[in-house]
Amino acid sequence: MKDLNKIYCEFCEEDITYTTINENETININGVEITFNKIKNNCIQCNNEVYIENDNIINVKNANMEYRKKLGLIQVNEIEELLSKYNIGKTILASLLGWGEITIVRYIEGSTPSKEYSDTLKSLDCPTTMNSLLEKNKGKITEIAYKKCKKYLDRYLDEISYDKCEDTVLENVVNYFLSKDYEITPLSLQKLLYYAQGFYYALRDSYLFTEDCEAWVHGPVYTEIYPKFKPFGYEPIKSESSYNLSEEKISLLDGVLRAFGCYNGKILEKFTHSETPWNIARVGKKDYEPSNEIISKDSIAKYFINVVQKYNISNVYDIEGYSSTLKNKIL
Repeated sequence: MKDLNKIYCEFCEEDITYTTINENETININGVEITFNKIKNNCIQCNNEVYIENDNIINVKNANMEYRKKLGLIQVNEIEELLSKYNIGKTILASLLGWGEITIVRYIEGSTPSKEYSDTLKSLDCPTTMNSLLEKNKGKITEIAYKKCKKYLDRYLDEISYDKCEDTVLENVVNYFLSKDYEITPLSLQKLLYYAQGFYYALRDSYLFTEDCEAWVHGPVYTEIYPKFKPFGYEPIKSESSYNLSEEKISLLDGVLRAFGCYNGKILEKFTHSETPWNIARVGKKDYEPSNEIISKDSIAKYFINVVQKYNISNVYDIEGYSSTLKNKIL
């Protein structure tokens, strides 16, 4: 027991002395049960809880922090550290990411980010990932903002080489695909990544990687990967890169390979052309008109959730049923 003070009690209808204690409280937020340390103020006369604004603000922050922790979401202090690390403003970073101007402002003030947005922010802790984002979208911010961020970013890039920075999940998935006994060309690799993203979300309820793909003429393309393997043209890619993935991810990737790895890139291209996500992103475009329109992760998620339900896909082995249907429909 501590902090004896005076405050108005609506139950006693007078200024009273209250006691302040800290105790664990369990509540439900969006269907998730969390336990947090709550500051509780009770009237010393009627023992009812009295409202103190500053303590309530702290309680909300503590509850939000535990909620984010429970779901593996980025914390407010981690976002602030990210901004400080690269000397970049909240609205500037939001612009680079193509988000609403006040999105990051709201996250710092206590709004909870989605898993997708949280993972995107977490990935920026890697300087090479941040540098890629900055260079790709520098046209969206002022030259002064670009130079301020680049100056700080270069300090980290000078200290580490690219191969010392952890591969992203996307890069690890690529490395895993290429480590298997399949003839994978640059074209087929892009389609395998797209199917891996879609079925992982539909069966695991989370995105496999944070990167977006674009609706190019020949189907979905992950531009972070494209330049690296472009020199192989139409030939199978030869690579001996290592990978670091969980068994859960590997299990899903094996299912995708069994279902789609037996088809060449042109057939997989026809598959993706028959599906909603690519077609939605290509609305208004001619068949051979270049486009860098994003195929939103949301549209991919919705489509493959529907596929899983329609074709009764309950595990990774069932994915082949869908690819066989596409084959019979298109070929």
